[in-house]
Amino acid sequence: MKGGIKRDNHITKRKILNETISEIHSIGVKFNVTSNNMRKLVFALILFSIISCDGPYKNCPEHRFSQDFKDYNFYRENSYWIYYDSKFKVFDTITLKNQTLTFIDRCNYSSVPTEILTQKYKSSFYYRDSIITVHSVASIELFNSYHSIPFGIFSSYSSNQGYYIGYLDTLTVNSRQYKNIHIFKGDSYNEIYYWSKNIGIIRKKTPKKYNSDTLYNFDLVKYELK
Repeated sequence: MKGGIKRDNHITKRKILNETISEIHSIGVKFNVTSNNMRKLVFALILFSIISCDGPYKNCPEHRFSQDFKDYNFYRENSYWIYYDSKFKVFDTITLKNQTLTFIDRCNYSSVPTEILTQKYKSSFYYRDSIITVHSVASIELFNSYHSIPFGIFSSYSSNQGYYIGYLDTLTVNSRQYKNIHIFKGDSYNEIYYWSKNIGIIRKKTPKKYNSDTLYNFDLVKYELK
């Protein structure tokens, strides 16, 4: 399988290179570039292609989750969080059913060696009959890379700061004070998530479905970290 993929990649690169050389030749003829200069241009293109295709993909740096990221997102299986919306008078109990950490050792044009965190959650309010899978990627330190509701976004990388709203030293929710609060907005629908260090999400504003205009304001009322 790996050999087949590698061969297909080389065929694709060779095809693109041949097409580009042919196009450059046509441009050279159009603008009366001498044959000697044309050879130099083609040689430079080939050299650049070799360097750009192969050079950067050797000895790729490994990406692992930082301790700061783990403090907000790594929890043991069977940990749970119970939320309540006082307006609609509904609960949402989130339970972490399974968690695996794997390392993808791949260094090529489309990927880098990185840790992947896969967590499987059960929600009493969202998708009751389904297990919700949440993926996090260490190379960009992004929690919930597919933006699954109701789990929000969390990241410590600047490339994802479009989701970042701000930071609070403390926040009181249901008469309890939480510390080290990072606030993120979701991918759409005016979602907002408040994350407390070593606790998880303590407040969330989410729709029931992706195309819904109704927003639920859930506050944490109880949790247990196994």
